[in-house]
Amino acid sequence: MDLNELEIREARQEEIDDCLRFRNTIFTPVSREQYEAMGNTAAVGRRGGEIWGFIPLQFRDLLISPGMTVPVVFENAVGVHESARGTGIGSAMIECAAGFIRDRVDALCVYRGGERTNGYRFYRRTHHGDLYYEQWLSWELSAAGTGKAGSGSDAVMSAPAAEAMRHEADLLRIFDLCYAGYGGSWKRRPGFFRTALASHVYGNGDWRLFTTRTGNVLEGYAIVNPLCPRHDCPNIYDLAVGSDGALASLLAGIAAEYRAAYPRVGTAFPPEHPLYRRLLASGFTFAGDNTYAMARILNADRIFARRAAGSTLLEDLALTAVTPLRDVAINSPASPQHRATLFLKESLLSRLMLARLDLTQALRMNLVRMSPLPPEVESALAAIFTFTPWVCSGIDYA
Repeated sequence: MDLNELEIREARQEEIDDCLRFRNTIFTPVSREQYEAMGNTAAVGRRGGEIWGFIPLQFRDLLISPGMTVPVVFENAVGVHESARGTGIGSAMIECAAGFIRDRVDALCVYRGGERTNGYRFYRRTHHGDLYYEQWLSWELSAAGTGKAGSGSDAVMSAPAAEAMRHEADLLRIFDLCYAGYGGSWKRRPGFFRTALASHVYGNGDWRLFTTRTGNVLEGYAIVNPLCPRHDCPNIYDLAVGSDGALASLLAGIAAEYRAAYPRVGTAFPPEHPLYRRLLASGFTFAGDNTYAMARILNADRIFARRAAGSTLLEDLALTAVTPLRDVAINSPASPQHRATLFLKESLLSRLMLARLDLTQALRMNLVRMSPLPPEVESALAAIFTFTPWVCSGIDYA
């Protein structure tokens, strides 16, 4: 396949049905309704009247640190005609998307595991850097306790996950309480559960919502997919609590629901997760490590302006990043008092811009090198480029 024979561009609304027919021959089928619910655009590659490649791109606001979001698109289901795989069509569509989407978003993102897979290598070749890792955790239900209440909580209620839409205000409140101080999630706002539960990745007809309350006050919730292909067992996709007692109650309710049919329950959390140690103490055990979120930076300058809001460095410091791939203008004031250049790998640029790398530590470890600055200016820059712990729930993948 000669790439010069292809027309690669942003997909048009009138061709989405054709694109989905192509996509659905490669991946788990999705309907036009599901596709529209995701809030997508897409890259498409065509030769004449035939589709040879298609990549949906879902618009999201990615929370990179408390109160700070970055507009991004998440790539999913990179599809290439079976007779043309390995010819560069997928990479060409990514490059095209990076061009036509950059006026609307600041980064391309993807959820991707399997560091030894062709899919993971594809994203590294297209200049996506690892941002976030998680661990598979497994909980043997035969060893789980049989109690169902903790620290004054009422009995756990179980309902179809669609009930989350009726109780969304309560669920968003508990989520914000549990994850104050964290980034990494799809920004939660009214309407989140309606979009997430229209999952294009997993069938969710049997997803369950577990809640625990004291009186009428919600203290915690969990959303569980009993058909998760990751572990061939129920998987906790979303979990937020306001107390240890609420966590104990939810776990007891989940165990009671699934013990008769399944030997275990799984979930995926990073060690930085605020509930990670409490889950280990409750009987969850390590079952494997996985890469999860990756990103390619499109507009470092816009991200920096957001992160440096209120800092005099916006007017005083001209900042450039140099990677093996490109030179990146991070900040370009009209009359800077200082200039600096960061030297780093493309993958580390992704981490630095999205609050997943601490500049002070990166300089100390020689992961990032920087031309000299006065100590007070370097300190001010380091105060902007700080690390934020992240939590990405399984439901964000939907």
